[in-house]
Parts: sequence; C-alpha cells; structure tokens
Amino acid sequence: MDHHSGRVAPEPEVLTRAAAAALSPVLGTVEVTVGERLDSSDRAVVMRAIARDAHQRDHPVVLKAPLGSAGGSGVREEAALRLLAGHRVRHVVRLLGAAVDPPLLVLADLGNRPTLADRLLGDDPVAAEAAVLTWAGAVGTVQSSTTGLRAALAAEFAALSPLGPLVIDTSAEAVSEAAAVLARFLPQLGITPHRAALDELRGIAEDLDVAAPGAPGGIVPGDTCPSNAVETGDGLVLLDFEGAEFRHVAWEAAYLCVPWPSCWCSWRLPEELAARALARWREVVAATLPVVATSRFDDDLVRAATAWVFISVGWFLGPALDGDPPPPDPARRSLVPARRALLQHRLQWVATQQTPLLPALRDLAAHLHQAAVRRWGEHPLPLAAAFDWRSETTRGT
Repeated sequence: MDHHSGRVAPEPEVLTRAAAAALSPVLGTVEVTVGERLDSSDRAVVMRAIARDAHQRDHPVVLKAPLGSAGGSGVREEAALRLLAGHRVRHVVRLLGAAVDPPLLVLADLGNRPTLADRLLGDDPVAAEAAVLTWAGAVGTVQSSTTGLRAALAAEFAALSPLGPLVIDTSAEAVSEAAAVLARFLPQLGITPHRAALDELRGIAEDLDVAAPGAPGGIVPGDTCPSNAVETGDGLVLLDFEGAEFRHVAWEAAYLCVPWPSCWCSWRLPEELAARALARWREVVAATLPVVATSRFDDDLVRAATAWVFISVGWFLGPALDGDPPPPDPARRSLVPARRALLQHRLQWVATQQTPLLPALRDLAAHLHQAAVRRWGEHPLPLAAAFDWRSETTRGT
C-alpha cells in the first residue's frame, strides 16, 4: 500500500514486468531493476529504474504508476506526452513506453539535475533569475507549439480513457468549486460574499473558454510548477503532465503574477523579474498568437490571475482558519510558505489592481484581506530565498 495516499500500489515485480514489456518496442528485450523512490503527488508512485538490454547496456528510466483513477491523471499524461512527442514539441519529458495492466508510464530519467524550485530556494540570485526567464520561455514554447491541437488532444483522451472522454479544460470546474468553498467558509470571517462576486468568478471561465472561436489556447502540464521544471543539457524540461489539458494561455502566464498559484514553493518574486519573465513569455507566444502582445490580453491576464487567487483561497482558507498547520515533514517546513501569508499577499494583489474589470471580486478581495489581517495579524509573504538575503528561514538546508 502506498504510504502517501493509502491506495494500493503494484508490487515492484509487477511494475518491472510491465516496464520491460512497454520498453520492448524501443529497446528490445530488457531486464528492469527498480531503484530509489522519488517524491511525487498522492496520485502516483514514481521510482527510478535501470533497463538492461540484450547487449548489457544500462538505460536509466523512471517508472510512474498512477494510483486509482486519480481523475484520469495517467490517461492525461500519456495522451499529452504521446501527442507532444508526435509533434516534436520541445521542453517536454520523453515518454518511452506505457502499459495498461497495471497502468504504467516509462519516462526518460533526467538525473539529479537542478529544478527551478532548487534555484528559487538556493543562494544564487543570478542563477535563479536565469531559471525564471528560462521557465517563461519554455512554457511559452510548449503553448505556442500546440495552439492547434485541441481536437487532437481530445481524440487522444477519448482513445486512451476506459471510462469515457475526459474534460479537456477543467477551468470552469475549478472556479465553480472555488465559489462553493467561498460561500461555505467566508462567514467564519464575518463575510457573506455577494452573488455578484461569485458570478464574476464563474464568469472568468466563460471569458477564457478555449472552445470559443479564436480563443488563444495551448496544451499545458496542468501543474506547471517550479519543482516540475528540470535543467538539462538540452534546455529546460517540463515534468508531470498528470493534469494535462488544453486551456487558455493566460492561465500559465498568470503564474508569474500570483506567483506559482498551484505550487508548494510559491514565494514572492521581485516585481521587476516577474515583469521581465512575462515579457519573455509574451515574446515567445506572440510568434504564434499575436493577441498576447495586445492590451486585450492584459485583461485576460487579470482575469486568469484573479481566478487563480480565488481558486487558491478555496484550497487554503479552511486550513488557515484551522490553525494553519505546517507540513507534516519537518524538512519541508522552511520550504513552504504559510497559507495565511499566501492568502494575504494574493488577496491584496487582487484588491489593488488598477482596472475596471471584476469590481465585485476586487471588493471581496479587499474585505477578505482586511478580515484576514484582523483575525491573524499581518503575515507578509517573503521573497523566494534566492532573492531574500534578509532571511534564512526560507532557504533549504
């Protein structure tokens, strides 16, 4: 049984047999030996392995076994990686093979190379700055290379999913869930959200609907986080496509505004660096989608960033009200920002936006920020450790 999730994980012998069969079209007959277990979400077991071929050559690989249905994460990842490989999209981890029983993906092993998270939590601001800019360019390249692949991704989902086709863009579901959480938890802070604010929140998904004619969309991993961006000799490579989907490109660009809304290492970025990274992203994507260089896209960016703020409020508000417990692993406690700091920083960002867009949500953000400060006091969000020389508390050991 997997100790992270409580779901039953296949035995190593079962995984190695499945991996050998999956690799046979690429490497021929191989013998697979499992190695170290890697950190992962509770949706999969991930481990290193060595595949030894008939010529006694060793090929390092990574085995990824989805646990349970997990929202179709295994299907999403396999479908996206197959499609991206077929179109020779850069900056994406290579899928070497896949098995059905048990479900298993065999991926290229990138080794123990630095991630963007490592750079942000390190002590070299120059390297961290370069890594952020590289991330922006890599994400933009993946999006701009896949703008016309919505139907193709939907077809891959349908072909691989035994339980029926998966939703290709989960944005509407995410904002709807956030609206429900706000209605449930905000009264604990003495706030009753007006219907206009919740309607604005749900409306963001409609405004950024990639099914609309001409909407700028692209394929994304779904969890485009610093810890899933690995430096290699061939450039940055993005990992973890468990949540892969085709969505409006503003959702990923907004990662630089919030920043990193769905990620554990979501420390603040210097404003000047965030602006430069966003400019880098726009430059890359504009070659395919010129609209991202216009003021019209500025509005889409505000919509996406505001939605991410309230989606993350939905994730964090309950635990923040319940004492804001630290991560159970003591080694991670200095690496992960406190939820109360994240909430206050993000809500203040929304409340201070100089735009006529989303007035009810800006008003709600201002009131919620004030209520959070009254309840918990001021909790400023520190800069990522690489940029914050005044504090060692955010720096890894």
